[in-house]
Amino acid sequence: MKAFRIFIALCGVMTIILVTVSFFHERINLSPLTNALIIGVLFILLGVENWIDDQKKYAAFYILMAFIPILSLLI
Repeated sequence: MKAFRIFIALCGVMTIILVTVSFFHERINLSPLTNALIIGVLFILLGVENWIDDQKKYAAFYILMAFIPILSLLI
């Protein structure tokens, strides 16, 4: 379980670095769909972590939050 939390933290740090670099570097241009998918995957990972810890209320909230950025692009 601790390794999964470290994995989620590393994914979050890499995402922050990628998004920050894409703001300031001209050649790295992420599409809005890519940004939404990255945010959605991070929320799903947080939901899975809470589901494993038997915090199903928080897990459902995080999984719901994963679909909001993706659905907002489809509307």
